[in-house]
Amino acid sequence: MLCEVCHQKTATVKITQIINDTKKEINLCKACAEKQGLTAPLASFPELFGGLLENILKEGQSGHALETRSDAKCSKCGLTYQAFQQSGLLGCGHCYESFIKELKILLRRIHGSNKHIGDRPVHKRIYMHGPDVEKLRKELQVAIAQEQFEKAAELRDRIHDAERQMNL
Repeated sequence: MLCEVCHQKTATVKITQIINDTKKEINLCKACAEKQGLTAPLASFPELFGGLLENILKEGQSGHALETRSDAKCSKCGLTYQAFQQSGLLGCGHCYESFIKELKILLRRIHGSNKHIGDRPVHKRIYMHGPDVEKLRKELQVAIAQEQFEKAAELRDRIHDAERQMNL
């Protein structure tokens, strides 16, 4: 669809106005939308997130800056850690391995931990004993055989919670 203002470029922005129960839609290209003073609300998100990361990294738990390897660089895509700090975006899946030390510290500061503890809050977990878990496992096998996948997922989570509680 072409821009309804310049009739030259492809429309990428859709504006919907509702005035007195009358709906009017206008399709604009990026340039015409910017001339109208319209911008994408999340267009600057990577820079904003990068700035937040930079501030988090500057202030450690003791108030000292995080010491990062100045030569830290992804061997696959070539992204430097400093570039990641500025943009807030990793370049590829291998970046996680390349920046593992720095990311562990960053995740601990943002989330309070760098390990996944579980998807259920403690107060929502159901605690059981060994024989009950075996019964749930049998129910899980039946649910899978009968293709009751929602029930199977719930049973799997209950078994996981019970095993975690028994290992504590």
